[in-house]
Amino acid sequence: MQTQQTTLKVVAPGTEGASPLLGIAIGRAGMWKGARACSLLVTWAVAERRLGHKLGSEEAGTLSAAIREHAKYWHEGERTVWRDLAAWHEAFPGEESPAELALQLLDLYDLELSKRTDALGAVGGIMVVAA
Repeated sequence: MQTQQTTLKVVAPGTEGASPLLGIAIGRAGMWKGARACSLLVTWAVAERRLGHKLGSEEAGTLSAAIREHAKYWHEGERTVWRDLAAWHEAFPGEESPAELALQLLDLYDLELSKRTDALGAVGGIMVVAA
């Protein structure tokens, strides 16, 4: 799966100049689409953590393959995930998919995400800086 270099970098809370990812998303795409975009990021990261590989990597490595695998993992329709991705693009126009930020999120919040029963509870605490 090809990902472009991210324009955002996930950082620890309290980092100077950091902003809440959810606040950025809502500011750019509105309440519902912003929340949907951030939810996609967290569910993407959780699926990759629990599956033990990057989404789509066992198939063709394309965005379409990643979307299929995400939908299958979460028992959602592919069309729903594509709509989530459209919200992602509106909230984060410089990002092809949540793949790069999901990787950063897992690197920084590894233990926290692996222990959560409600993965979406992590959305509000994600902090980012412009890269």
